[in-house]
Amino acid sequence: MRYNSHVKYLSEAQVKQGAAIVRGGGLVAFRTETVYGLGADATNEAAVAKIFEAKGRPSANPLIVHFASVGQLRKFFPDIDPVSLRVVRKIKRAITVVVERCPALALAVSAGHETVAVRVPACRFTRRFIRACGVPLAAPSANTSGRPSSTRAVDVAADLDGKIDAVFMGRDTKIGVESTVVQCEAGVVRVLRLGGGSTEELRRRLRCPVCVVGAGEGEAVVSPGRLFRHYMPVCPMYVALRNDDMVVRVNAFVADKKVAVICLSGNEKLYQGARVFALGGRAARVARGLFMTLREAEKVADVIVCEQFPDTPDFAAVNERIMRAADGKIL
Repeated sequence: MRYNSHVKYLSEAQVKQGAAIVRGGGLVAFRTETVYGLGADATNEAAVAKIFEAKGRPSANPLIVHFASVGQLRKFFPDIDPVSLRVVRKIKRAITVVVERCPALALAVSAGHETVAVRVPACRFTRRFIRACGVPLAAPSANTSGRPSSTRAVDVAADLDGKIDAVFMGRDTKIGVESTVVQCEAGVVRVLRLGGGSTEELRRRLRCPVCVVGAGEGEAVVSPGRLFRHYMPVCPMYVALRNDDMVVRVNAFVADKKVAVICLSGNEKLYQGARVFALGGRAARVARGLFMTLREAEKVADVIVCEQFPDTPDFAAVNERIMRAADGKIL
C-alpha cells in the first residue's frame, strides 16, 4: 500500500490510514528531513521487532525514537537533563539526543541498553504523521540494513517492498544523511555520530563544550549508526584519497574496469573511461545526493570510486559515510 505524501495532494484520510496501521502494530515508511524512516509504535515490543526483521538489522544496533513535539517528548521524559532538553529545543534540524531509557518504550529500541536515542524531526509532515499516530515512532532509515540509506521513496520500495505495510511516496529528502547523534554528560555535548546537524551550530547556540567521539574498540553501541560496515553499495567501492596524484591513480585504476567515479562538480572531465557522477561543490548538496548516487552508480558499474571530499567540518559527515560505504578500502 502506498500513499502520496506531497503536501498539496496529501489527504487527512491517508494520514489516518497510515496511523491506524502503526497503532495496529504495522510498519509504515515516511519522509523526514534527513532520510526516509521506517516507523513502528515505539511502545509496542512486537511492532519494534518487525523493524529489525524487515531490515535484517542486527538486534544490537539501537533505534531512534521520533516525537511530534517537545511536549510529547517531555511526557515520556519528564526528568530529561537540562542540557539534552536545550539541544532538542534549540537545534531544530537533524539532531538526536541519547538520554536515559524510559520504561514506557519498548526495550528493543535501546538494544538492551539503559539509554535511548530520541529526536523531534524538523519535517512538518513527519510531525503531523506522528501526531496522528498518537504514539512516538521508532524509526531507523527505511532500507535493508547495511545498504545506503533511502533518500527517495523509490529506494524504500526497492529494498522493502513486500516486507512492510505501507510507504508514503513523496519528495526526496532535503538533507540526505542521517541526524547527528549527541549525548550530554556533565555539561559537555559528545557527538557520537556525525550527520545532518551541524556541530558548529551546537557550539554557537548551546554555548557549552562540544566534542566529537570516535568509535572505540569493544564499546557498547548506544548510538545508532556506529557499526563500521554501513551504507554499502552492492559492488566494491574505493575512496580515492585527496592528494596531488588522486586523478592519476583513479585513471590508472579505471583503465581495464567498468567503473563509476563520484566526484565534486568541476572534476567531471578529469576522469577518462569511467561513468562520472558529479555531486556538486557545496557540502549540503553533496550530502543530499550521496546515497542516491551510490544506488545509481551500482547499476552501471562493477566498481565505484569516490573522491575523498575536502577535509573541512562541513564535509566531515559525508567523508565518514563514504569511508564506511567502501568498508575502509583506499585507492
